[in-house]
Amino acid sequence: MADRIFGGFFALLGLAIILSTQQIVQNFPGTGDPGPRILPYIIGALLLVLGLALAVQRRKPRTADDLSEEVLEAIRSGPDNPNVGIQKPPSPVRRVGIMLGFVAFIPLIDVLGFSISATLFLAWVMSLMDEITLRRVLVRSAAALVVTVILGLLMSHALNLSVPGVWFS
Repeated sequence: MADRIFGGFFALLGLAIILSTQQIVQNFPGTGDPGPRILPYIIGALLLVLGLALAVQRRKPRTADDLSEEVLEAIRSGPDNPNVGIQKPPSPVRRVGIMLGFVAFIPLIDVLGFSISATLFLAWVMSLMDEITLRRVLVRSAAALVVTVILGLLMSHALNLSVPGVWFS
């Protein structure tokens, strides 16, 4: 039931974003420039579609037999099988660290630029989501760098946006 409520809420939020985007003034209409409306339209459409999908999904209720089969499979496969088991959410201390990463990201954009601050932010948050080892931090930092470069290229070349501190602009 909660999925339907949240799905309906997000669908309505997406619709509200799409409707309120109509009030954004186009700088140069008719030139082919998507202008400032493109991003809110994309976000609103995604919220609308995903909210509707969440609200209308049909899930088979889980029975005690289903749960006991999952538990037995987890016991049979052993602790080394990464595909079975339930991942625990981050601890409260890590959640605070993630929140601080979000809070620090905004002012860091002005100081360090988008590319450096986004790479640091993504590496920080991804590292706090799981066990912290040197190898995992390095892999997540590399993944953060790749995502940041892709986003920078997308914003500067595909969307033709001027974001301060984007590499490859």
